[in-house]
Amino acid sequence: MRPSEYAQLKRENDRREGALPLADREEIGRAMASIRRASWNLYELERLRKDLIDMALRAALEHKTLAESLGPGRQEIYDDMAREIDPGSFADWLCGLARPYTLWYAVLLLVNMVLGTGRAAAVFLVLMLPLFFVLYLSNCLQRRIWVSRWARARRSLVIEVMLFAVAVVVFTAGIWLLSRRLPRVAGYAAAAALVLVWAVSSLLCRARYNRAAVRRPWRSAEDAAGEDHGAP
Repeated sequence: MRPSEYAQLKRENDRREGALPLADREEIGRAMASIRRASWNLYELERLRKDLIDMALRAALEHKTLAESLGPGRQEIYDDMAREIDPGSFADWLCGLARPYTLWYAVLLLVNMVLGTGRAAAVFLVLMLPLFFVLYLSNCLQRRIWVSRWARARRSLVIEVMLFAVAVVVFTAGIWLLSRRLPRVAGYAAAAALVLVWAVSSLLCRARYNRAAVRRPWRSAEDAAGEDHGAP
């Protein structure tokens, strides 16, 4: 199976950003906090983070920090980046579920069931899932509403909100019925469902962002040429 371009890009960004001075890391963090409100597209967000890291490295050659290089109007630069980034779609939102915390909660449910800490505790953990789901949803909608200030995605906003609403209702109803009718296996079933969601989201993330990397590659021409020469 082809490696995940998004995962490789994120690891490379983490490595390169970790080698930057603290002032540059903090500045990139502030910039990305603003830009992340504008998109769910994880691949494009990492491409922008790579651009910021490159800018910080160029500034270092001039013995400046990133903030000094961009000047006092740097927030406007970050806002321009946010306006230009692809806002993402419902599929990108689903890709966001392919993160470790989805598996961590599944493990918490399994441990609770295996240790037999009580049916009430298991049901409580299961019923907490819709709350976390809604909190995650509200964060995503905040991004979309923030983007719609520039009228970039209003046409699709209503459709996506409807999809979110249906997803919340189906998920919450399913968890509630499960906890009511099958309390002894509710934790196991919910854990299995979370693992399935993580697996499907991971496959979607890999396929979607590998296609995106073909259209908008993150590697420079020099890096790509070096990989070709190094291939057996």
